[in-house]
Amino acid sequence: MATPTSKAADPAHVFVRQTCGVSLGSERIMLTAGEAWDATDPVVLANPDAFAPVPTRVRSFDAGSIRTSNADVLEQATARPGERRSTRRK
Repeated sequence: MATPTSKAADPAHVFVRQTCGVSLGSERIMLTAGEAWDATDPVVLANPDAFAPVPTRVRSFDAGSIRTSNADVLEQATARPGERRSTRRK
């Protein structure tokens, strides 16, 4: 199994900070959070604030929770096998 290694930011690529729409001339372009773009692309050069040099969202699966690179924990929607959830009916 490969182990993760730390890697310096790749200056040839940038990553979309958050899902949004940007304009390039008369064209409207949708950007999706985490997408990698060529750093010399006209869309990147025209909208530098929409991009980051390193990924802003890196997902990993850890004991049923999805974590992003900024350590936010998303709620697990369903119970794991054997897990009992305590809820009361109203």
